[in-house]
Amino acid sequence: MRLVWITDPHLNFLPHFGPTRFGEAVAAEHPEAEAVVITGDIAECPSLERCLTEFTAGWGRRVYFVLGNHDLYRGSAEAAARACEAIERNTRRRATWLTRSPVVRLSKETVLVGHDGWYDGRHGAPETTGVELADFFAIDELQGLGRAALLERVRSMGERAAREAEPGLRAAAAQARQVTFATHVPPFREACWHQGAISDDEWLPWFTSKAMGEMLLAVSEAHPGTAFSVLCGHTHSEGHVRVRPNLEVWTGKARYGAPDVCRVLSV
Repeated sequence: MRLVWITDPHLNFLPHFGPTRFGEAVAAEHPEAEAVVITGDIAECPSLERCLTEFTAGWGRRVYFVLGNHDLYRGSAEAAARACEAIERNTRRRATWLTRSPVVRLSKETVLVGHDGWYDGRHGAPETTGVELADFFAIDELQGLGRAALLERVRSMGERAAREAEPGLRAAAAQARQVTFATHVPPFREACWHQGAISDDEWLPWFTSKAMGEMLLAVSEAHPGTAFSVLCGHTHSEGHVRVRPNLEVWTGKARYGAPDVCRVLSV
């Protein structure tokens, strides 16, 4: 099976019918592929349902996706979840939100599982960084918080995401020799790429999830005979790191207004 991987397409930046045409273009370029996995930042909350439904119609095959931080812009986690439920209804589950999906079998040897994830402010210099994301003003859960309250909130969100992802990942590891795990935020400092290098301490707090990384390490160490391949985005720069002999992380590239395929995976 061939699986197309796309990250951070920001489909809301495309013109009218753009998501449909992008889906059609990916389908034409990769006729051998059976499914797409998208690792977040698909659109913004008010446009998420429309954009992903249109992309799925253009692509015409299965879509597996997780959400990114931009998918909550001008909304909330609850509103984004409602949009995901509507997308699944609109597409008759041709598009599947991995965060609330059981393990997906891609082939005899490989399964797919995923979770949106969230950055948790535990790498880098969260107390002193001058970096402020638009997230802090555009997402309901983060608006109006001082630094201490903001760190408490994102750490809670990151830890909750890791807890929610763990049962599915352990179930996946028990079912197959190869597990592909889709998430949005890089789960390790070593996977937080920016223009060919690792992000510095100013950006790391908002571009990594230490909680998700710790969970991935624990599960991969408990299943040494299973190969784990993590797909993530968020930084808009590509890179690859092997964290353990059986655990590797691919970070995908992206550009606003010009979505593209990161890789085609044979599974």
